[in-house]
Amino acid sequence: MVFQDIEYPGYHDFRAEAFLHQEKKQECLKKAEAACRMGMKPVAAFYAQQGRLHEQKMKEANHAAAVQIFEKVNASLLPENVLDLHGLHVDEAINHLSRVLQEKSHEYKQTGGKPYLCVITGRGNHSQGGVARIKPAAIKYLTSHNFRFTEIKPGCLKVMLK
Repeated sequence: MVFQDIEYPGYHDFRAEAFLHQEKKQECLKKAEAACRMGMKPVAAFYAQQGRLHEQKMKEANHAAAVQIFEKVNASLLPENVLDLHGLHVDEAINHLSRVLQEKSHEYKQTGGKPYLCVITGRGNHSQGGVARIKPAAIKYLTSHNFRFTEIKPGCLKVMLK
């Protein structure tokens, strides 16, 4: 894979790399399945292992993208108690939401400040099919962890810190 900038690849590069590894993983698993059907167990095992390696590389590339997106977008927002989850996959968004809520709740208990966190989930305009995926997952997380929240405008939740 050739990056646009070797020293500082952008998150688009990481997402593209992850997509390529996902495709390679699927190819390997199809080959493993075909080899298994033909009774070629060692060949099937080889392709299954290659598929697992591509899956791991896909996860690593997606993680690198998520870290880069999160840091770029939230560097100036988090001090203002605003968390923007745009551009993240659902599981990445929920992991960041969980961590930031824990940090901000601890910070609020220790030093005071704002008793809430504004969470920008987006409305789903850029999601596949235009259907929000982060917002329902965030609401499910907040509800299951007993956070009080309101939607102050479409795609923006105001979460009360514990």
